[in-house]
Amino acid sequence: MTPTTTEDSSQEAYQSDQFSLFSPEELKKFHEFHSYDWNNDAEFQKGLKAIYSTTPTDEKELLKAKQFYFSRIKYPIDLDNYLQFETILNSSIPKSKDNDSVYARFDEYSFSTDEKFLSGLPNIITGLAKNKPGAIVDKAFYDREMLKARAFYYSRVVPYTCKRFVESLDLAEYLSWKEAKKVAPACPYAHLWQNKGIREEEEEQSDSNEFIKVEHPQTSLGALTLSIASPQTNNLMTSERLRSLKDEVDQAMSDPKYSALIITTRCSQIAVPEQDPDAPITNFDHKTTTAGLALKETLLECDDDIEAVQNSLESLQKDYYSLVKLLERKDESSKPVFNLIDGEIPRSTSLFYLSPNQNRVITEHAFTHLGINSYSNAPIPPLGLLKCISDQDKSARVPPKGSALYISLAPPNLLLLRGPELLRLGMADYFIPDAKYVDTLKEMKNNAPCPAPHTEEAIKVVLEMHKAYAGPDKIGVWQKEIEQVFGDFPSVSQILERLRDIKKPWSDGLIQHLEKQSPTLLDVVVRAVNQVMKEDMSLEACLDLEEQLNVQWRRTEDFKFVVEDQTGEKSGHISSWLDLDSDVVNRMFLERTTLLSSTTENKIKEYRLVMPSTESNEETESEETTETSEDEIFVCPVTGMRGKMPAGHAPVAIQPTA
Repeated sequence: MTPTTTEDSSQEAYQSDQFSLFSPEELKKFHEFHSYDWNNDAEFQKGLKAIYSTTPTDEKELLKAKQFYFSRIKYPIDLDNYLQFETILNSSIPKSKDNDSVYARFDEYSFSTDEKFLSGLPNIITGLAKNKPGAIVDKAFYDREMLKARAFYYSRVVPYTCKRFVESLDLAEYLSWKEAKKVAPACPYAHLWQNKGIREEEEEQSDSNEFIKVEHPQTSLGALTLSIASPQTNNLMTSERLRSLKDEVDQAMSDPKYSALIITTRCSQIAVPEQDPDAPITNFDHKTTTAGLALKETLLECDDDIEAVQNSLESLQKDYYSLVKLLERKDESSKPVFNLIDGEIPRSTSLFYLSPNQNRVITEHAFTHLGINSYSNAPIPPLGLLKCISDQDKSARVPPKGSALYISLAPPNLLLLRGPELLRLGMADYFIPDAKYVDTLKEMKNNAPCPAPHTEEAIKVVLEMHKAYAGPDKIGVWQKEIEQVFGDFPSVSQILERLRDIKKPWSDGLIQHLEKQSPTLLDVVVRAVNQVMKEDMSLEACLDLEEQLNVQWRRTEDFKFVVEDQTGEKSGHISSWLDLDSDVVNRMFLERTTLLSSTTENKIKEYRLVMPSTESNEETESEETTETSEDEIFVCPVTGMRGKMPAGHAPVAIQPTA
């Protein structure tokens, strides 16, 4: 029903010649019926609820109930004539709000903070899935159905009243208005690059002293978004930072007002160099999620005290594994976790970003390397992550047998795990193009207010419609050789023997890399990966074994060589490692990790990050802005045309004038 008008505006409207169709007596009755205060008539509201078991959604039914009641308390109303009267009245009343402003208000309305609208989200999401059973909900379908739901809610009549939730809106007219508002871009190729420039979130200046940026939901229920947001410090993970991150995660898991946890990272970046147009297209990795755990930094804090080194690194890793186990926890109180990864992932923090109990969302900038490195302060590969590969046995594209062992041994120049590899190996769940990152994150937050158990499903609807094909993986290129060398849980000697028999650049590169490693560590890694892949180990057991082996490695004589090299005592490459001692390897697997005792607390040193000066950064940024704010032109990446950027276009390339 049309909202009640004021007496003055109605009287002005009655001056229309069309009202001559009605007698003065009819006009009086219709006006009184039209302006009656139905909301505050307790008897009418009580009778309406008695008649209808549910709220009448049909306005005609509601109008009939009002006609019946009004005819009892005042005078009868001819409904057909009244409807004709109402049509003339609506067309005659001076408009205080034009349609443009109604449509603009609808565009700007904050549905993501409207509790009443959000309470109906689970039914909307479920309905979308039922409309396309067994199929992925594509974006066009999702956007159309959500628009219809928003428009229905926006103009829906409040139960038992003639008022609307917000205001009247004609969806068909709104769509026509929206289409007419579109402005054709000046560049015929603009659809290839428009709005694909710098992300809004990356334009924001973050405080270098702030490691975690916390975004709370705007409603009583929603996702807590944690952003690791100190690219100026390469997001280095110290013990202090790990503990603060754990506190925030614990808060998200325990507080009922949070329906989910979304983790993002503001990556540190380096400038992408200009490429020769005639040169082959190559990957240029310019984004890094974090510098990883502060392992080397902590080691250098301890000088040449090997006991302090061992205890300090063990303490740092305990903080890290404690955080990972919290993210991996699955019980009645845990919430779905979504981790968005948009840059290089160091091996030391790979479990934080790619642990299997999270929903892992990657872009084309995500990659990692998990191969052996004897110079590492924590060289055991992420066993819990490698365990994901065994879970892919039921997939349509099963990874080659022995993939886990191959990944844990291959050098970076042979194998970087990018999007296609991470997806096939079960180390990632969704591939979202960088150009869709901002929209995807925004829509994930919008759907997060769906209460449990619908939350995860509602957010996944967004991920399903934005995901894309990541491309072919490189694991399959050497599938036959991988299975031949690593497929039957071989020993180190068997691996080297088989590689020598293949006699290809691929196998030669592996041999050269493995021969540079500590024989003890190499044997430990092969044995650990074989054990994890053969046995039915839980994720927590994999994490415990990994932590134990890292601790035991740091108690070997080989690790002392690593410490001496990093503290400058050897000042160069370690030319040789100790020969393999099977007893040492056996002890590493048998001796369980013990908690640090209070007597060793004075032997633990934490690396304290020295923050860069924000003032100097601001001054530099200000100077750079001044230098580049004038004499800039934009270049179309397709046509090469130069000139001023048309209004509404996103900057893609900036070049100084000649």
